[in-house]
Amino acid sequence: MDSSAFKRLLLPHYRRMYATAITILRNSDDASDAVQEAFTRLWEKRDDLPNIDTPEAYCVTTIKRVCIDRIRKNTLPINEVTEDTLLISDDSDIQADNRESLQLVTLLMNKLPEQQRQVLQLRAFNDCSLEEIESITGLTGVNVRTLLSRARRRMKELFNSNI
Repeated sequence: MDSSAFKRLLLPHYRRMYATAITILRNSDDASDAVQEAFTRLWEKRDDLPNIDTPEAYCVTTIKRVCIDRIRKNTLPINEVTEDTLLISDDSDIQADNRESLQLVTLLMNKLPEQQRQVLQLRAFNDCSLEEIESITGLTGVNVRTLLSRARRRMKELFNSNI
C-alpha cells in the first residue's frame, strides 16, 4: 500500500481515534502522541491493511491498544509506590506507622492474582473509574466489579490473618 492509499483509507478516522485516546488518557498531549504512535503502527502494517473489512474499527482497536500500553508503562507497580504517595505527618511515629502499613499493603497485594491486583491498584492508587478500568484492562464492567470485590475481600482476609 502506498502513502496515498494509506491516507485515503485511514486518515478519515483520525478524529475518532483522537476522541478515543482522549477519553482513555484524559490528556490532550498524551492523546496526540498516542494517535501518532497508532498511525506509526498502522503504517508498519500497511501491507496487511487492504484485507481489513472495517478500517474504522481497526483504527479504534489500534488506538485503544496503544493507550493501554501507555497506561501500563506509566502505571507504577505496587512495589514502587513510595512514601510520597501517602499523606505523611511531621510526627516520626506516624511516619513509621505509614511505612509499615505501606509495606504490609504491598506484601498483601502481591499475594493477589494478577487481574485482581491490577484492578485494585487502578482503583485504589490511580483513582480510575470503573469505566476507565474497563477500557484499560479490556474486561467487561461485570468482570471489573467482581474482580474488585474479590480483591477487597481477599485483602481483608489477608489483613485480618496478619494481625
